[in-house]
Amino acid sequence: MTVPSRHRAPSRISSIPRKLAPGPGGSPPTEQPAAAWRQPDFNDQGWSQGRAGFGTEGTPNATIGTEWKTADIWLRRSFDVPAGNREPQVLRWHHDEDAEVYLNGELAAKASGFLQDYENREILAPALATLKPGRNTIAIHCHQTTGGQYIDVGLVSAADSEILKYGDQNQANGLAEGNPLIPGLFADPSAAKFGDTYYIYSTTDGFGWPTGRWVVWKSRDFVHWSFQGESFPEITGQQNWAPGVPVYRDHRYWLPYTLHGREGRIAVADQPEGPFHDAFANPIVNDIDSELFIDDDGTPYVVWGRPMPSINRLKPDFSAVVPPPTRVDFHQGYVEGPFLFKRKGVYYLCGANLGYAEYRINYSMGDSPIGPFRFPADNFIVKPDPADNLWGTGHGNVLCVKDRDEWVVIYLRSRMGEKVDPFMEGGNVYRQVCADRFSFNADGTIQRHGPTRKGVGRLGPSTERGVNLALGKRATASSALRRYGPEKAVDGGFGTRWITGDAQALETWWQVDLGKVSRVERTEISFNYPTELTPYTLRWSTDGITWQLYADHTNDSIHESPKVDRQAVKARFLRVVFTNAVANKIPSGLWEFKAFDER
Repeated sequence: MTVPSRHRAPSRISSIPRKLAPGPGGSPPTEQPAAAWRQPDFNDQGWSQGRAGFGTEGTPNATIGTEWKTADIWLRRSFDVPAGNREPQVLRWHHDEDAEVYLNGELAAKASGFLQDYENREILAPALATLKPGRNTIAIHCHQTTGGQYIDVGLVSAADSEILKYGDQNQANGLAEGNPLIPGLFADPSAAKFGDTYYIYSTTDGFGWPTGRWVVWKSRDFVHWSFQGESFPEITGQQNWAPGVPVYRDHRYWLPYTLHGREGRIAVADQPEGPFHDAFANPIVNDIDSELFIDDDGTPYVVWGRPMPSINRLKPDFSAVVPPPTRVDFHQGYVEGPFLFKRKGVYYLCGANLGYAEYRINYSMGDSPIGPFRFPADNFIVKPDPADNLWGTGHGNVLCVKDRDEWVVIYLRSRMGEKVDPFMEGGNVYRQVCADRFSFNADGTIQRHGPTRKGVGRLGPSTERGVNLALGKRATASSALRRYGPEKAVDGGFGTRWITGDAQALETWWQVDLGKVSRVERTEISFNYPTELTPYTLRWSTDGITWQLYADHTNDSIHESPKVDRQAVKARFLRVVFTNAVANKIPSGLWEFKAFDER
């Protein structure tokens, strides 16, 4: 189907009735077509054809293919829908002024006034029901009164319409982008450093509101991350959200988190990665997004809640709050995710504001942990960058590399418009974990440096061994969703993924051609849903015809990522075979595949 782009009109979308062409001197037409003009079987052989869009130069965001300067225009176009195409369709149009659109004779949309750019519009249900494989007809009438004038209308898939608005969220700008930090769908992140190891705590996204298994990612260099095992198995699927930064006290790690989507609780563990269990029988607050803060004198506080942040002092053992709460009018669209940190005597109360595509983290400054707080101009630690298609950069936390006074904001980034995951619910947007640096001006205000695709980079000596032989090499697969091709799994980053095009297949495969026979010592695989079990075998070949087994995980029972296999072979081709592609309703997919020449 024709896709009207935001800045370029599609060619030959419509026809103009010849009898309505302007008369001498540009006089307007005197009659309109017969009433049946909107019907699919109407005979338009007498109409002339023109290139879309139709209008006058100077109309905002209009690309003129055919000049139209009379009061009315009637347009028709026939198009074919491929058999088997079940993608939901929407209208994409730009009209100035009043417009009505018919699909196969049924009213699809009608609006008065004008737009200043292309927009998407839902198709009315009776018209949408007429859309069928084979030949279809769209008919349009636009009426103009004064000023600029323009009309261009087309049908696009709902997915394409989101891409036109937000950009392709499965597209990298180059190899080995540093953001996102980890593979998979995760949100509401916090980061901490204990000893020589960094840790990421986050909501496991991608499973709708219940959420998935909680895991704790670890890294010594802030670039190469992994997890082994579940961190809090008894709360899986119970709307367990937004783990905060753990506090180390009394030789244990105390983790604030949300349970049942409404209870602010504290869990405890003997190790930073867990396993955690509830420290107390009851929640410490009855709201979401609790975060701990320990002042320099050892006094504990909890920051929590909505529709505005609340701050309470805690009992020394963290078992309960000390009333009353201090409630802060945070301005600027605060929604959730409050946290508090301190630098050089200044307290920074931060929170996520707005939401979805416009999600961001803002901050305020105060001289005590309970305020009062002041709000500098442009007080954002991170906010979206539409020019680079980086959207929904919100709900996170900060990390200080204490020995260097270097600061990092860790935040979620929204994959706006993406509708490829099996557990999507109405309105949901799935997210990933990113991080960027920020710094401070002389007056203590924050100078932001993100969001970026590059990310933070190493915060410690590199832990990677060997050369990734698969980076940028040719990849193929048994099938792939449009825009989720096999090459996405060898671009060195975690912002793109391959997904099978046949989610019902009992067996699917993906493979990489290293270009020549090479010594392979180790592979690392980051699967589509890294917290779930993915049955697979890994095979190798020198010629792409005869295959031998490299690793067998058909009965895997270990939750970990990446999946690391070691065997010294000389291979050119490596193939991942998904032996039960529909396990857990999760389609086969890879965020990244790596093959190394060292163990």
